[in-house]
Amino acid sequence: MLTIAGSGINLYSLNELAGKISFDCFDCIIADINFDNDNNKSLIPANVDFKFAPFKDVRTFIKDNFINGRKILYIVTGSPLFFSATGIIIKYLKDEIPDFDEQTIEILPSESSRDYLLKKLKLLENNVTSLSLHGKNISTLDLNRFLLSKYTFLICDANSLYDVFQYTKYFQDDLVFYIGSKLGSPEEKIEILDLENTINDFSPAEFKDLYHPYVLLIEKKYDDWQQISNNQDFVTNAGMLTKTDKRVLTLQALELKSNLTMWDIGAGSGSVSIDAYKIFKIRSILFEKNKEQCEFIKKNLAKHKVVGAELIEGDALKFYKDTPKPDRIFIGGGGTEVLSGIIEIFSQLNEDGILVANIVVLENLATVVETLKNTDIKYEIKSIDISHYKKISATINLSISEPERTLFQVIMKK
Repeated sequence: MLTIAGSGINLYSLNELAGKISFDCFDCIIADINFDNDNNKSLIPANVDFKFAPFKDVRTFIKDNFINGRKILYIVTGSPLFFSATGIIIKYLKDEIPDFDEQTIEILPSESSRDYLLKKLKLLENNVTSLSLHGKNISTLDLNRFLLSKYTFLICDANSLYDVFQYTKYFQDDLVFYIGSKLGSPEEKIEILDLENTINDFSPAEFKDLYHPYVLLIEKKYDDWQQISNNQDFVTNAGMLTKTDKRVLTLQALELKSNLTMWDIGAGSGSVSIDAYKIFKIRSILFEKNKEQCEFIKKNLAKHKVVGAELIEGDALKFYKDTPKPDRIFIGGGGTEVLSGIIEIFSQLNEDGILVANIVVLENLATVVETLKNTDIKYEIKSIDISHYKKISATINLSISEPERTLFQVIMKK
């Protein structure tokens, strides 16, 4: 028999739980190593085996004692029904023990850190999306859920604050960050945090000493804007924008889906990456050599509230090796040098990756064809011609064609 119980909201104390259940009803108790202190040890009866251990040791301890028919109490922080190890433990036991019966597990819920913080801030939970970054790389964050509700609640570890800052750095002024630090303890802090100043003012060690453990609640001060953008929605120089119609066809060719990573080489205004995020919720790494254009990109990323974007000011061929491998690559600029290196760039794609290059100069297209013709890389080339019809004048009720420049689109798939 396994009982999984939450310790409630406190700083790794078993006092609250000891008032709810009798520890002497169990043969053995296991809890996270953070519970290892004299006060907690004094609450456990002498005839009960107990162990404080890191999570990597918890599963085997529970499995071995479960097989031996012992009554086990596993204590988790907060509530076992909220971002705890409960699901992992149950799956592990089902995989490891033949004919495992889930009815032999009892769950004793308690107040979660989210419920506690919302109660303190007097916020309704139906406006909140909850996610966990604890022990996870920020690249695993589900962009389909992050900042989609008015409030996003984050379970954090020591590194999360810095990751969240990097993912939201272009539009910090449009967000409010609430930190819940050392909840349920005498040192509890619930306050609005200036994320940038905090990161600049405190070293990671100083921040950890002041605030850890902590959770974050992020409030959006803007409404979502998820449709394809119009050309006038971007600040840019003339000729540095993939126009709306061609942008739609480019996104279609890239075959995007949520949480992919894309390199945007010769990003120009950033319009392709921006609409790729707004529609598909992807992560983009934008490469742009033009310093003035980089300032425009930053303004566009801020205006469109793009999460998880990283702008690299410089030559993609020089800096790409220091970035995560992409699932998609879009080349919208960069000239002959980038297109001559298209094989090297293509080789960086993850499995099933796609590269799309938009080319308007015929000589640049010839460079790509000459580079690819003696390789085994499969590619296709599309010629895209778009014309708009406008009235000749206010007095003449006739329309004439105004064609855009022909776009050659090279599509390469791994």
